[in-house]
Amino acid sequence: MTIKIYLDTCIFIAYYFDKGSRKYHVLNCLETLNKYQDAVLPVTSDFTFTEFTKAAQDISGVGNEEIYKIVSIMNRLFKIGGRYPFQLISAEGQMNDYRFEDFFVALQEIFLNARPGIADAIHYQIMRNNKIKRILTFDKKDFSKIPGVQVVCPNEIGQFIQKIKK
Repeated sequence: MTIKIYLDTCIFIAYYFDKGSRKYHVLNCLETLNKYQDAVLPVTSDFTFTEFTKAAQDISGVGNEEIYKIVSIMNRLFKIGGRYPFQLISAEGQMNDYRFEDFFVALQEIFLNARPGIADAIHYQIMRNNKIKRILTFDKKDFSKIPGVQVVCPNEIGQFIQKIKK
């Protein structure tokens, strides 16, 4: 059985723009995920690329042309850096009769109960619509507010895989 893990935007930002320990942890994590493709399937959504675009613009020295190139290549290859595969999932998942309005009603419920930031609530609702309970992120405290979400940090991926392989 393959377990899906949702890739948060910070994973992509660290891979493409970080020069320090976050990039190191993400590279090691992605290498590990590549070795265990039979056990863990990395997934993400178009919203991740939307948030990535905004976050990358906020990084000094990154131009719109570079950001567009990175996102368009990832959308064509479904790989990070042309090397690390992921699956793109839809915001509505496999839900029947799902309307755009339903998404916003669900976000309101998330805000009332867990009180995350708007981007985290959107990621979570996409995860929920796709029945995904695990997220790979550096933002452990942000997602730990949301009940039922298992947060995995990149430097913990080895322990995570060992647990699921048992």
